[in-house]
Amino acid sequence: MRAAVDGAGFLLPVGAGGVAAGATVWTVAQVWRTCDVGNGSANGAVLLLLLPVLWGVFAALWTAVLRAFGAGRRTGAVAAALCVSVGLAWALVSWVGVLDSYSAPVCPGNVPPWWPEVIPV
Repeated sequence: MRAAVDGAGFLLPVGAGGVAAGATVWTVAQVWRTCDVGNGSANGAVLLLLLPVLWGVFAALWTAVLRAFGAGRRTGAVAAALCVSVGLAWALVSWVGVLDSYSAPVCPGNVPPWWPEVIPV
């Protein structure tokens, strides 16, 4: 039985994990920048340290989903991994980006004005 993640298939989880981690970190940075949260250089350092951790988490998630679906159902596996990645990214932005404990000097409720109202945080 052929594994779902081998050879060139290894690049998909690593690449998708990098894109998802980068998008999550970028969104958190934009929320913090818009809402004037903390010190910019300290925030950057935290996010720089968080990026490789999230990259590993997202890559592991993609690997697990691709292996669970098997090699024959790659399209379904990619769709499922994409949905789970978007959900995890939303949860992380809501948890890390929107700080309930931080006073909101610029954004009411620490939610930036550009955040879509249909997506709860």
